[in-house]
Amino acid sequence: MTKASSTTLACSRDIVVIGLVLGLVNMGLSRGDFGWLGLNPTPWLLLPILIGGRYGLTQGLVSGVFTAGLIVVTRGLWIEHRSPKIIAGDHLYEMGSLLLLGFLAGQWRQMQSNRHEELKAENEVLGESLLRVQAEVALVRESRQEAERQLALHNVVLTNLDDDLHQLLTSPAGGFLPGLLDLVHRHGGVTSMAVYQVEGDELKRLAGLHLTPPLAEKLDLRQTPLAARALDERAISVVRDAMTASAEQPFLAALPWSDGKASGVLLIQDMPLDSLSWENLARVELIVHWAFALARWGRKLASDKGKQSLVPVADFMLLVGQALQVEQTHRVPSVVVRADLLDKAQVAAAELPPSLLRLLPKSAVACHVDASLMVFLPFGGQAEGDALVRTLKDADVKVRCCHYLTAGTTDVRTFWGRVMEAA
Repeated sequence: MTKASSTTLACSRDIVVIGLVLGLVNMGLSRGDFGWLGLNPTPWLLLPILIGGRYGLTQGLVSGVFTAGLIVVTRGLWIEHRSPKIIAGDHLYEMGSLLLLGFLAGQWRQMQSNRHEELKAENEVLGESLLRVQAEVALVRESRQEAERQLALHNVVLTNLDDDLHQLLTSPAGGFLPGLLDLVHRHGGVTSMAVYQVEGDELKRLAGLHLTPPLAEKLDLRQTPLAARALDERAISVVRDAMTASAEQPFLAALPWSDGKASGVLLIQDMPLDSLSWENLARVELIVHWAFALARWGRKLASDKGKQSLVPVADFMLLVGQALQVEQTHRVPSVVVRADLLDKAQVAAAELPPSLLRLLPKSAVACHVDASLMVFLPFGGQAEGDALVRTLKDADVKVRCCHYLTAGTTDVRTFWGRVMEAA
């Protein structure tokens, strides 16, 4: 059975049932006034109102016609014994009201139905939009969690690298190279390696960690192509395929180093395969480069007795430029502290007060520019910069301090211009 025929059947049933109930009550209470035309309004108005309000415009009109016809025929044939046409003319207002209310109730139903369809369509659109928004929110939440996880893990192996370098540079006599190897082992996961110095056509081992037969005390540079390539190109050299290592080529990577007087390579003989990635090797190269770069300024490889010294401005800017590149590549910032002398007598002096230099950390690199002390703290952040500023302000030398993180640019001249602006 179709929906239309089902609705027609239900409407007909309701008309008959409601009309029968009203007719029985009408005959029981007022037999002589069928249709309750003496009442205003007549209760028979309920039939077209209920049917029109329930089923719509057409059904409302049909129920109004049925009610009017029922009243006219019943009064004319059984009560007044007159022509139904005459009775309809005598009660035209009442009969018209039945049709009109059926029409109005049906029209109201039609308007409500149309509005319902509009709201239903709008609700479907909003429902689809809500599902899309929920999916997007779930995706954003997942992306945010992944970003937070990556941020939390990003360069986690380089955490506290500034403290490690400070301890390395202040290590006891003869402890620099073993400390460096331990640093590479902890931060890079390298399990077997050695530091070699170039002596003519030979490589002389200076220190090693978990030595193996390939890491001999002396190696022929001509028979160690990985080391030769690293020294020639002054860049890290890595074996193409770790699985092709042989007795003739037992090393995985070679990293060149220089302390200003001597040069050599760090040969990596063994490390986990999952650590043999460019990202991890770049961290190892970073550690080796900066350890030797900082050690060359006023510090010997085998001793920590060197006092804090100043470096030329050009070398200082070179270190700052390298730090800017490190921040861009590894997201590990450094900090430059500027301390301006306020005492005119000290400004006129050719040298900085020794008491001020003694306050600098061992891992710091400093230079003298006009009336200012420039201090470079490798891999230090906001906290390290604030701590050094407080230390310098508490000294017996009157200074005005500010610090700058190596971030936001890779151009050392742009960064240096920002540092040299008036404090």
